[in-house]
Amino acid sequence: SAQQVNNASAENAQLKALLAASSEQQKDLERSTGMASARDPVSDAKRNTLPAGGGVSLTPGERLMNDFLSAAGVVVGQEGKPLTLMLVDPQCQFCKATWGELYEPIKKGQLRVKLIPIGAEGSENEKQAAKFLRVSDPLNSWNKFVSGDKTILAGDPPAADLTAVRSNMSMVATWKIQATPYIVYRGADGKVKVVQGK
Repeated sequence: SAQQVNNASAENAQLKALLAASSEQQKDLERSTGMASARDPVSDAKRNTLPAGGGVSLTPGERLMNDFLSAAGVVVGQEGKPLTLMLVDPQCQFCKATWGELYEPIKKGQLRVKLIPIGAEGSENEKQAAKFLRVSDPLNSWNKFVSGDKTILAGDPPAADLTAVRSNMSMVATWKIQATPYIVYRGADGKVKVVQGK
């Protein structure tokens, strides 16, 4: 909980410094992108691309968008609809709750979501995240899994998919992302937006 993190950081100077550095990086990102609220509109998916032209110095928000677009994941929803990029941990209750809000707009053809699965190395979460990368029907498989059917992502995944999830975890570490879900999209104003948590 937040209280436990506060207590732990009060007793551990190294943890306190790490959290402070992460907080500053997040503030830089927010200043350059405009932090979104959960109700901010999702823009046209066509704008979820890098600016044209070579040698362009990208803002932190554009770099974050690029990293999320390049990460290993599964896109669900109708082609051409607004795209939301969502970092998910298969065991995260907040990810499951957020999915509950996104499922109907996806099913109705109003939204596309790229689910970018993560899990700590060697954990069951990592295995489930890697298995998700190869499911034949991602939308229904993820929905069933989130609804409690653990058999959907059971078993040992191929090594290549574990490597892909570890690459996603490396991206998480680079950006010092501390919680899931972590959502990135481009707003109607053209700016990259971030939603942390449900």
